[in-house]
Amino acid sequence: MPGFLKATALAAMGSRALAELTSTNPDLADFAVYDPSFLDIVGESASIELIFNATEPLFHEGGIYNATGDTLYVSSNRIPLPVGQVDESTSNQTIKLHAVTNVSSEITPDVVSAITVQSLDTSTINLPNGGVAHTGSSGILFTAQGSKTAAAGIFSIPDPLGNPNASVPVVTSFLGRPFNSPNDVTVNEADGGSIWFTDPSYGSLQGIREAPQLPTQVYRYDPVANTTRVVADGLQQPNGLAFNADASVLFVTDANASDDNPAGPATIYAYDVVYDAPGTFLTNKRVFAFAPKGIPDGIKVDAAGNVWSGTGSGVAVWNEAGDLIGQITVQGGAANFGFGETEKTVFVLGEKLLWRTHPLTLTLTLTLTLTHNPHPTPDQPSHAKSAVPELGMKKRVAIQTPRGIRYPGGLPSPRRNMMLRSRQQTYTFVAGVFILYAIFATTRTFLPVADLPLPILSDIEPSFAYDKEPVSVTDDGDCPEYGRWAAHPHEPRSAGKYRLPYQRPAPECRKIVIPEVEEAIREMNKTIKDPDLFRLFENCFPNTLDTSVTWTGVSSTNMQEELTFITTGDIHAMWLRDSANQLQSYVSLLKPLTSDKSSSSSSSSSSSSSSSSSSSKSTTSSDQQQQQQQSGSGSGKLASLFRGAINLQSRYILASPHCNAFQPPTESGIDPADGGHRSDFVSPAYNHDVVFECKYELDSLASFLQLSWDYYSRTKDARFFVDASSSGFPISAPASSSSSSKKGSKKTTKGSSTRRRKGGRRKGGGSGRRPGMDGWKDAVEAILDTAEAMRQPTYKDDGMVPDAPYRFTRVTSAATETLPNGGNGSPVRGGTGLVRSAFRPSDDATTFQFLVPANMMLARYMGLCAEIVDRVEKEEARVAAALAAAAASSPASKGSASQDVVGGAEEYDEEVVEGDEDEDEADDEPLADRMRRMAKEIKKGIETYGKIKHPQFGEIYAYEVDGYYSTNMMDDANLPSLLSSPLTGYVARTDPVYKATRKFALSDANPYYDHGPVINGTGGPHIGPGMAWPMSLVVGIMTSDDDDEIKGMLGQLVASTDGLGLMHESVNVWNAGMWTRAWFSWANGLFGQMILDLAERKPAVLKSSFQGEGKGKS
Repeated sequence: MPGFLKATALAAMGSRALAELTSTNPDLADFAVYDPSFLDIVGESASIELIFNATEPLFHEGGIYNATGDTLYVSSNRIPLPVGQVDESTSNQTIKLHAVTNVSSEITPDVVSAITVQSLDTSTINLPNGGVAHTGSSGILFTAQGSKTAAAGIFSIPDPLGNPNASVPVVTSFLGRPFNSPNDVTVNEADGGSIWFTDPSYGSLQGIREAPQLPTQVYRYDPVANTTRVVADGLQQPNGLAFNADASVLFVTDANASDDNPAGPATIYAYDVVYDAPGTFLTNKRVFAFAPKGIPDGIKVDAAGNVWSGTGSGVAVWNEAGDLIGQITVQGGAANFGFGETEKTVFVLGEKLLWRTHPLTLTLTLTLTLTHNPHPTPDQPSHAKSAVPELGMKKRVAIQTPRGIRYPGGLPSPRRNMMLRSRQQTYTFVAGVFILYAIFATTRTFLPVADLPLPILSDIEPSFAYDKEPVSVTDDGDCPEYGRWAAHPHEPRSAGKYRLPYQRPAPECRKIVIPEVEEAIREMNKTIKDPDLFRLFENCFPNTLDTSVTWTGVSSTNMQEELTFITTGDIHAMWLRDSANQLQSYVSLLKPLTSDKSSSSSSSSSSSSSSSSSSSKSTTSSDQQQQQQQSGSGSGKLASLFRGAINLQSRYILASPHCNAFQPPTESGIDPADGGHRSDFVSPAYNHDVVFECKYELDSLASFLQLSWDYYSRTKDARFFVDASSSGFPISAPASSSSSSKKGSKKTTKGSSTRRRKGGRRKGGGSGRRPGMDGWKDAVEAILDTAEAMRQPTYKDDGMVPDAPYRFTRVTSAATETLPNGGNGSPVRGGTGLVRSAFRPSDDATTFQFLVPANMMLARYMGLCAEIVDRVEKEEARVAAALAAAAASSPASKGSASQDVVGGAEEYDEEVVEGDEDEDEADDEPLADRMRRMAKEIKKGIETYGKIKHPQFGEIYAYEVDGYYSTNMMDDANLPSLLSSPLTGYVARTDPVYKATRKFALSDANPYYDHGPVINGTGGPHIGPGMAWPMSLVVGIMTSDDDDEIKGMLGQLVASTDGLGLMHESVNVWNAGMWTRAWFSWANGLFGQMILDLAERKPAVLKSSFQGEGKGKS
């Protein structure tokens, strides 16, 4: 009958039906289990059966189940109009809405199926697509894709079975412009019943809609206020969307990959939902998952937080962490699906096929045989023959893989994993592994300490002569994830106009507590008059310590080598630049360390407390924590954090000097993070277990020198750098062969410098250095070698084009995420003295590779750190001479021993020491002299090639140049920037060229100066125009002597946190409720650093009130 279809089950399923089923293509439907938790969702005895086989693609989108009528509402795929019917507005296609009734009825061999599919007359909804339950127990909302003549939008059907044509338009345009072709819709009950929907441009591509008049976006409609607002953009084809159980996270699928566009997104993004603002907004966009096959389409989240999505292979399921834990695979994939009365019953929409899963074994459940018959018969078709699926065929879960397999490491084939048929077998296997391990552990004879991969307690006297305090990192599993926690305000509120919340974690959830920092907060409460400004300082200043010092410990090969792993906060990796700047916030609290005599007496007692470490995230034992609580000095803890970061950065630079972000050290026991960068092409190659991302950014190397100078200039602790370079000299010189002695003596005839020729490195890492110690001076040499190599021009004198010392390419749709010219970057000219930087401090690719602010920073800190090298080498020479004299005066040690001490106790690479007799004089240049020379050359290059004559501002610095007099005239918010150059000490705030440059950077002549009624500051291409970075205002304050300008910028910062009391990465200049990153540790710390700076320079400003509008251009 027209508009009414009925399925008839098999009248009998005797031996003949069984024979047919056992020979049917096993890929028709299946379960793939990658983690046992998937069985908790679908049921250990789950089965899947085909319940309807249609002649047209009726089961495409929707999947809305109504338990009252046991009905599943679905919309079809595009169906050609019958012959003779013409509708050019839809390209002669139609999409129908259907109701599948009695959808939970059981199909048995001898009963005609009660399941029916009824076409609904919804002519008022043109080409329906996704939908959701709404307006009571039976009503539904559906998207209408529209046509060339009919409106697109969201429509409500209060009674779809009784009166499906009585639909009500909810929203059909945005700011007077028609939507493209809305695809999916959901309702947020936690937001007053607001309606959220996606609007891709599929309709135009399919010829059913005119060209788009709006970007492809995600919208929020407020039915109370009758307003529509964009909540997410930047998506190529936003498709499905769904909230988690408490509506704190929204998941959106971006589905634009295809055969013609294989690199298009097939991605699920997650956004945090922010409430308690003048509206509800999304923030903290991040990649959640990638479709294992095809594209992610319809999406839902179950009560446990697992995310389900229709894909090219069926229905994929990820846990809350984004790990793919299982799939329901069906022939042809699934655009969408729907849950039944429970989430263990799933209706899979397979175009012409409708599948249903059951959590329990049903009567006459038949298990398909997975073997292939190479000799098919007429009754037993082969895989080559397209077997027709039959109603009632069922497939039970019979396949599991070991726990922990994650995409994208490769999806296991069901046939390869049939050895693990049940959970019991998995447990048996795991138990066997533990038994074998126990036997191994109890019978193994362990090697000496130096061979152990993890640190153990040592009774060896430490070489450090000053007191080191143990530092404990809190890792309480009951503490909330700070990123989500910070996206919501918490009590108590400040007493000011903005009522800013208290956003510090609970005391037991703070990673590190430094007494000096807590005391500084108490002191500033007496200094800062405005309650909102103080609350902002109180939240921001300790933020790195509260949230981002993820692990502290010691090296597994040297118990005296402190290590500090600092993440950006919301990304679990350590950036050289970010971590250096995060610690710089506390530089003013560092104090000179105690004298040698006073500290040496305590070194022995402190050694036992500072030389133990656990491989877990919380590195301090209970005894150490007790001793720490009894300790009276916190400056030792703060200094320890600096030393640990310098040591770890030394290790990173020696491993991969071209890389910018790194994984946790192996000693931490923290698993390496997967940033999705493993497919990048990078030369030189790097170890993914060490490196998180390898974008060569010159400022990363300069930041290591900055961190070193920050520590040295405040503490005057030259001994640390001596120990970090040499790790102390042995009490007595080890014996060595005479040939080794000759090599050592030859080296020392050049003086105290231990200059290493390019391409060579001292065995063991340095003179007198313990094996495995990460040498600070070696890291400085690596920076010099890298910088020298990165001066290489694009063209040789003869016109040849050599490969660049660093190359990088990434498959991406963003030009700023990869390098042109085969990964070599834009051409640069030789002889300028400048050093290339492939990427900016924002992690965006440079337009021209001579990045002027990064060269400024490198020149400044390379020159300063030459002083540290002088101190190190003088100390090395003094100690070596003393040991040589002591050895020479001892009758038992005359001869080779003294030579060993002077020349170093280790053997050298022949390339390093002996080399060619005609090597350049520069190869023998002392390290400190080489640093000063390069610093002068870079500065000369900046002053020669890095300035331009601007028609409005006069002589100013350019942001990027190439030596060919091409210039990129802009400034970016990320440091180092042109605006921040006085903070590095390269120029003074009063320098005329800088003052002109500053005016340029803070004006609309800078293409990335973003201004509006909310906030005015520089941004950059990393987020895009219209999004100012608060850190640029902080830098503006720190480089200004104008009280009114400072007050204006402070007012904007106080007023633009969206009521959350923390620094965001960026803020929309017209809407404070649109921002990126709930909290940005670096920016938070920089804000605190700025307040302390004002307390010294401009204390009167901190007595001002900021209860006004907080607007106005700076």
